[in-house]
Amino acid sequence: MSAADPTDYGPLGGLVSLAGAIMAAALAIGLAWRRRTKWEPSEEDVSKGPQKVGGLLSGVLVVVIWSQFSDPVYLPQATRVALIMAGGCVLFLLLYGFLVATQTFQVVYSPKPNTTATRNVIGGLWLTKEAVTIKRKNKLTTQELLKGAAYDPDKLWSRFSRALAKACFVIFYLGLTVSGSVALACAAIVLDLRTRK
Repeated sequence: MSAADPTDYGPLGGLVSLAGAIMAAALAIGLAWRRRTKWEPSEEDVSKGPQKVGGLLSGVLVVVIWSQFSDPVYLPQATRVALIMAGGCVLFLLLYGFLVATQTFQVVYSPKPNTTATRNVIGGLWLTKEAVTIKRKNKLTTQELLKGAAYDPDKLWSRFSRALAKACFVIFYLGLTVSGSVALACAAIVLDLRTRK
């Protein structure tokens, strides 16, 4: 008598696939409601809107992909999408990390009398002409230049330059969360389809 195949879910096969898709959607929604980490820009610079939109887009795409790829005929396409999305997730992570490293600066502020705190702000993609001149003349870093400007970002960067940097943060953040969630959902579908073959 042969042992039962541990990958044969019988009539529960579809449920296993659905459970994987639900877990990916839950992860995406969980990411949308998580707290901001210390290395991320402050909420004044990038609001929580992208987190919510990323969770929504991920949830919608997970459901659409599950409904389109749940048949074994679509195993090659589901595998291809999973690999492309996983690669995209790594690329967006690198781009987002690059932005955080190069465009995030610390600002010291006073939340209460006689106390100081720091928060991260997003700098612009390019400095104003005056800021470039001062930086070169005094051989300062951008962080030192910001400190000398009394932590006022508007003295170093134009509003357009900062808005463009913020838009890049949003785009790369959405790309990171959405591609990761879709890759996870496709991987769950591929696993289920493999067990049904």
